Amino acid sequence: MRREYDFSHGTRGKHAKGGFRIAGDTGVQKPKPIARRTTTRGRAQDVTARILSAKRVTVSWVYENTEGFLYENVPGTIVSNASTKSIRFELREKSGDDANFEAVIRNTNGSYTLSTDHPEIAQQEFSLKAYVGSDGLVLYLEDATNRAYFHIS
Repeated sequence: MRREYDFSHGTRGKHAKGGFRIAGDTGVQKPKPIARRTTTRGRAQDVTARILSAKRVTVSWVYENTEGFLYENVPGTIVSNASTKSIRFELREKSGDDANFEAVIRNTNGSYTLSTDHPEIAQQEFSLKAYVGSDGLVLYLEDATNRAYFHIS
């Protein structure tokens, strides 16, 4: 298909002695997209790899919209297990008011769960969602009584 038409030799019509270019020319290269699409499987593998390579975990936990807690992992307690796609760590409250407790984050068929042995939390297993940023990973849970954000680096 021709992309340009030359009417410079024409004698009749409004395009006489001129030219025009067709808009939406298919011969022009389209810019490559900046964002890259990833499949769910690729995203899950990337998140799991980031979880397994974690060196530090910090947690912001809000309970019943009234109490907020800040936790950090106890140094030397992060243990990752590639065969079960899980990471285990011990958390302590930054202010020191709460007892330490153990948490396990596990990837099961592309979905992430948190298991905890905290004595005051009735529900011991939570479903997590992931936010993957360029500089970090946040796994979070939101239900009727809890909102927790696990910053993994």
